[in-house]
Amino acid sequence: HEAEVELQQSEQRHRLLAENAWDVIWTMALDGTITYVSPAVERVRGFTPGEAMSQSLEEIHPPESADSVRAYYERLFAAIAAGTDPPVFRGEHEYYRKDGSIMTGELQVIPHVDADGRVVQILGVTRDVSERRQFEAELRRLAVTDEVTGLWNRRHGEELLAAELAGARAAGRPMALLMLDIDHFKSINDRHGHQGGDDALVKVSRRLRDSLPGTDMVSRWGGDEFVVLLRDCRIDEGLTVADKIRGRIADTAFESFGLMTVSVGAAELQPGDDLDTWLARADEALYKAKRSGRNAVRAY
Repeated sequence: HEAEVELQQSEQRHRLLAENAWDVIWTMALDGTITYVSPAVERVRGFTPGEAMSQSLEEIHPPESADSVRAYYERLFAAIAAGTDPPVFRGEHEYYRKDGSIMTGELQVIPHVDADGRVVQILGVTRDVSERRQFEAELRRLAVTDEVTGLWNRRHGEELLAAELAGARAAGRPMALLMLDIDHFKSINDRHGHQGGDDALVKVSRRLRDSLPGTDMVSRWGGDEFVVLLRDCRIDEGLTVADKIRGRIADTAFESFGLMTVSVGAAELQPGDDLDTWLARADEALYKAKRSGRNAVRAY
């Protein structure tokens, strides 16, 4: 009798902990039936415990996560049937919320073993890590983008260019590189302050994106300098694109500081080019454009 009372008290303590836990705690019988889901599921996914208990894997998870969890359960129940050590599971999966949105949960599944070493049920804990994942994604984004323009920053731009160069060389594809900067950018900064300078950078970056196919790469290289990669493009085509960009910027009166122009240098990828020599040729072409009077396009 004392053992039964002690067991009941232990179950009550565990239930009290589960009912007040921040994470979702659940149990599963050996036939795969969910026997308990803690109230935290309503905060995390929007479903009541009763609703969550009746859901299939396909109703809980998007397809890829459902397949992964199902594969684990198959291994788990096969191990239980064979009398071998059941595997413990820990990993991140996506879950459907009641409003149709998707959250990321860290799932831990532990076989509950009795005093005789037999698995009597499955215990699971699901922790909402959506905010952490969003924060990590934002950190990754900040690491590769320029904070003023939202374009790729130079470090990431160099990584992308190196990969593109290797791929183009292996496939024998032509590529052109454009390097451009804003004419008289220092005077824009002097007249309108750093906010005016930032505004000019943002305006140019938008014109660049609007002027280019979605497959091309644009990076802010530093200061008022930008680099554009044109895939599957020879120099004559590259000059046409460059002049289109130059014209779109020159023809636009910007509200905060009026007219603005850019100079552009273009260089086609040549056999034997490494990234530094290719960039240096585009840079030399840019200075040819600036020496010619600015608001111009020149090829190396």
